[in-house]
Amino acid sequence: MLRYRCPLCLAPLTEKDELTRFCWTHPARAERFRPVQAPEKLLCPGTGGERCAANDGVRPPAVYLRHSACGGADEPRNHPYWKGRHAEYLLPNPAEVETPNPEELVAEDEQGAKARVDHWEIELLRAIERASSAFEVLRGPEMWFPALLLRGTADTAPLEGKRLASLVELCGRTKVGKTVLAMQALDYDGYVSNAGNGRDPAHVALEAFLYMPWPLRTEGSEAVKGFHQALKLHSLMARDEPVTGWFLPTPHVPGNLRAVFLRPAQARKGEKARRSGALRGALRLLGEAARELGGFSSDGSQTGPGWWWTVAFYDTAGEASDRDLDGVLTGLEAAVDVVAVLLAADDLTGGNGGSFGVARRRLEALANRVGAEARPRCCLVMTKVDLLFGEARRKSEVLAAMEGGGTASQQLLLEWLRGSANPESRKLAALLASPSSPVDRVFLVFTEGLDGPRPVSSGIATFVCWCLGIEPERIDLGRAAAEA
Repeated sequence: MLRYRCPLCLAPLTEKDELTRFCWTHPARAERFRPVQAPEKLLCPGTGGERCAANDGVRPPAVYLRHSACGGADEPRNHPYWKGRHAEYLLPNPAEVETPNPEELVAEDEQGAKARVDHWEIELLRAIERASSAFEVLRGPEMWFPALLLRGTADTAPLEGKRLASLVELCGRTKVGKTVLAMQALDYDGYVSNAGNGRDPAHVALEAFLYMPWPLRTEGSEAVKGFHQALKLHSLMARDEPVTGWFLPTPHVPGNLRAVFLRPAQARKGEKARRSGALRGALRLLGEAARELGGFSSDGSQTGPGWWWTVAFYDTAGEASDRDLDGVLTGLEAAVDVVAVLLAADDLTGGNGGSFGVARRRLEALANRVGAEARPRCCLVMTKVDLLFGEARRKSEVLAAMEGGGTASQQLLLEWLRGSANPESRKLAALLASPSSPVDRVFLVFTEGLDGPRPVSSGIATFVCWCLGIEPERIDLGRAAAEA
C-alpha cells in the first residue's frame, strides 16, 4: 500500500486523514476524500472520459490539495487564513505604495524598502477563495499545495521503481548559505555545468513551490511578512532581476518549504534501440498504469511531462541547528530522506569557525540519536567555495574535485580542515574521517554574481540528483537540444 506523507506538516497520512482536491481546469470536480481509502482521487478525473492534463502541472493550470487539520488541530501552523476569514496572505501589508490594484501585495527587503509582490501562488489562493463561494467543499483554513508534491512522497518513477520525491533537511549555523542554496535550487540559473573552461547554463526544465508556516513564538503578521518576502525573492530570481537585500534570515519555523520539480529526461533514440525484449515485455504489462502516472507510450518513450522528480527542501534557522530549539530538527529528521549539514568556506580563512562547530555537533547528534539503519542519508555541503578562489590554482583544484565526485570532494575538504589553525575545523575533520561518521557524501558548491541580476551556482545539480538517488542524466539538462 502506498504511504503518502503531507509535505507541509510531514505527517504520514492515515485512514483518518482527509484531503480536498481542487483542479484549476475543472473546479466543479472539487472533492473531499480519504487518500488511504481512495488514492485514485488524488487525480482529477476530468470530463468526458479524457485524462485531465492539469494532473501533470505545478503552477496553474494544475491540481492542488489541502490537508484537513494540517499541522495538528490544537495548534495548526499551516493555515494561511487569519482567524477563519479571508487569507491575510492575500491582503496587502499596510504600506504607502502606489499600486494600480488595491489588493496588490507588498514586501519589505532587509532595509525596509517596499516592493510589489506578484506570484502565481497568491493568484492560486485568490482563485480558490473566489471558487469557494460556489463550491462549499473548497472552504477551509489550511494551505493548498500542488498534488504532485504529495504524490511524489509515495509514487515511483515508471520503469524504475524509484520514489519521485526526496525530502531534505537543510541545517547549519546562521548565514551559512542554506537559503541561498535552497533558492538557487529552485531557479534555472542554479543549474550549471562545470565542464570545460566555463559554466554554461543547463537548459533544465523546472517548476517551484514555496511555503512558510507560522513561525514558532511569533505573531501571524510576521509569518505573512516572511512569506511575502520569499515569494518576492523567487519572482526576482525568475525574472533575472537584482536580488540584493532579499536573502533574509530564516525564521524559526517547523518547516520552511522550498520544493523544486525537475522534468525527467526523455528517452533518446539510441537508448530505445538498446532496450531488451524483456524490458519491452514489462512495458506492455505495465500498460495503462504506467501511462496514467508517467505519460509514457508503449515503447517507453515519454509523451508528456506526466511526472516530475521532486526535491522538497526544509530550510531551518541557524539557532535551531545549534540548539535544536523546540525539537524542530528532531521532528524533521524522523520524516526526511536526507539531512544536509552546511558549513561555510569563509570559516577556513577568517571568522571563528562557527559553522564547523555547529556542523560537528549536528553530525554527532544525528549519529548518536538515530541508528545507522534507520537514520536518513546524510551529506556535508561546503558553501561559498568561490571565496577561496584567490589563486587560479585553487579554483581549478575545486572544479577538479567537483568533477571527481564525492570521494575527491571529501579528500579536498579534509585537507582544508586539517590545514586550518582553528580547533573546530580539526575536530570536524577527525569526525568526518572516523568510522562513526554519519556522512555519506561531501559536496562543494558556490554561487557567483549574488549581487547581480543573474547569480549562478555550481554543484547544485549534482547535489539535487544525489538527494533523489539518480544520476544527473536522469533530469532534462538540455542534452537533447545539444545533440540536435
